[in-house]
Amino acid sequence: MLDRITIESERLKATIKVFGAELSSLFDKQENHEYIWTGDPEIWKRQSPWLFPFIGKLNGGKYTFSGKEYEMPSHGFAGIKEFVIESIKPDSVTFCLPATSETLPVFPWRFRLWIKYQITNENLTVSCSVTNEDNKDMYFSLGGHPGFIAEKGDTLVFDADETLLVRRLKMPEHLLNEGVFGKFVSEIPVSGDLFKDDAMIFESPSSERCTLKRQNGKDITLDYGKVTWLGIWSRAREDLKYVCVEPWFGVDDEVGFAGDVSVKKGIECLKPGEKKELKMTFIPHL
Repeated sequence: MLDRITIESERLKATIKVFGAELSSLFDKQENHEYIWTGDPEIWKRQSPWLFPFIGKLNGGKYTFSGKEYEMPSHGFAGIKEFVIESIKPDSVTFCLPATSETLPVFPWRFRLWIKYQITNENLTVSCSVTNEDNKDMYFSLGGHPGFIAEKGDTLVFDADETLLVRRLKMPEHLLNEGVFGKFVSEIPVSGDLFKDDAMIFESPSSERCTLKRQNGKDITLDYGKVTWLGIWSRAREDLKYVCVEPWFGVDDEVGFAGDVSVKKGIECLKPGEKKELKMTFIPHL
């Protein structure tokens, strides 16, 4: 069975793990340069996991739907599942994760999740879409979590001229705090100190793309379109190694939340037969 799949153009090469359909490399062959975090298990073993059917943590690791309680791990289960390979071409690959006898006891909806990677000389486009194949409304979240090689002194620059109001998580519960805990105007100088209180979370960002400006000149832009939440995260280390730019439809539970999942903050709802898509384009500055 295939463990990883590589797609490439004349200039760029991408490698994707079948487990979790997770991007593990975006490599510029001409410049001999890697953009995606290496997944060092001593620091953070993941690289670009998918977040579905929930983002972050639920209060007590559980949620309630129609009077019944369900357990769910942090960030859901998509990142820890083997995907089906639907198609492979030299420059593209499509993965699928359907509802199964393993998912239904913890997420009581029939769904189908598709992830397609398409590469050109200029960029890598990733489309993640979920369809409600059940006969009832489906409540869920969907997000990306790509990690980029970075170091202290690099800068994240956003395409909109906006004041970014920082939301924070209450630790160790990892639940969304009330209030604002700082602000940035259109750009964020990256350092490990930013993440001593874990992720920075932005609600309803105006920006639809973010550029990681590297001191070594190897900049990369992530175009994620219009999303309802955006997370910025890394391990809080003085010797910063990477930074994640995370476009989300959904967010962690708020502190103290104990209601039905249908009224959870940031929750998405699909009626039977409807589809939701998150599209990310990785644009190296070649």
